[in-house]
Amino acid sequence: SPDGSQIVSSSDDKTMRVWDAKNGSAGLVLEGHTFDVNSVAWSPDGSQIVSGGFNMTVCVWDARTGTAGPVLQGHVGLVSSVAWSPDASKVVSGDEDDIVQVWDAKTGNVGPILLGDTGSVTYVSWSSDNGRIVYGSNDGRVRIWIGDASSVMLVHVGCVTCLSCSPDGSKIVGGSYDDTVKVWDASTSAAGLVLEGRSLCVT
Repeated sequence: SPDGSQIVSSSDDKTMRVWDAKNGSAGLVLEGHTFDVNSVAWSPDGSQIVSGGFNMTVCVWDARTGTAGPVLQGHVGLVSSVAWSPDASKVVSGDEDDIVQVWDAKTGNVGPILLGDTGSVTYVSWSSDNGRIVYGSNDGRVRIWIGDASSVMLVHVGCVTCLSCSPDGSKIVGGSYDDTVKVWDASTSAAGLVLEGRSLCVT
């Protein structure tokens, strides 16, 4: 959770569970998915949780009560990753058919649909300045979407496994099956640090 007091996890048992971060005790159990849940994220204001899974749907939940909210339907492949906009008004989700969708978190209405080139979308992230959506694929590419324009960085030689934007939105960091962590400038896409030394993939 944003205040660090709770942890939410997703599982192949079709549920999400909320845990006390201090003592590890179990709290809410969120049920509703009909297949494995691949990804889960807490909204920046702490009030909601979003999840995506094998059943090609994205679900929004009340983080305090566990009550199900909008079910966001439109993906044609399993949902691999979900993330919130910084103002908690929208959700972004990516699927195995290389499609990224933006949704209104309150109404469930679908917004822009972003298409990649090849491969499956493996991770999505939203920058803190609300201006950029960043997503990676199993073809090793990381794409940045700003407004109606997008750019592609050929950055990894293995599947992109994780992505994050720096708190000020100026940097993007990504990990991959190529055993590296790489940092880029979010505005220019220029490559920065390459962190190496691992003998296994970065997850």
